[in-house]
Amino acid sequence: MKIWAKIEDGRIVYPPKNDKTRGMFNVDKNEKWLVENGFVLRTPEELEPYQPKPIVEPKKYSTLKIIRTLGEEWEGYRTRLEVAGYLDQFFAANYLTEDDPVFVAFMKTVPEEVKALLEMCEWEE
Repeated sequence: MKIWAKIEDGRIVYPPKNDKTRGMFNVDKNEKWLVENGFVLRTPEELEPYQPKPIVEPKKYSTLKIIRTLGEEWEGYRTRLEVAGYLDQFFAANYLTEDDPVFVAFMKTVPEEVKALLEMCEWEE
């Protein structure tokens, strides 16, 4: 039995499923589309060596935990965020990711010993 699949960045990608409720198309009737989009009929044995790459998501930090952790020191950081124009964005977020521009700007102002404290502020889902 062969199935439609393609390999992208070392991982297996399958075409969209036939689901009329979501407006998806019937892939069996759209072989031309599959070929045009790089899908090839493959056996399961051909796909075996390709393992999905783990998705590495950036760490998330709770803004409330950050404020509570900093305690009295928070006012100084708040002022810096306000001067930089990031304060509204900081308060609008439930969490900030480590690659978020607001969080990056915030972390530039934080000394190393405080960064260690902020590790305790990771967002828990």
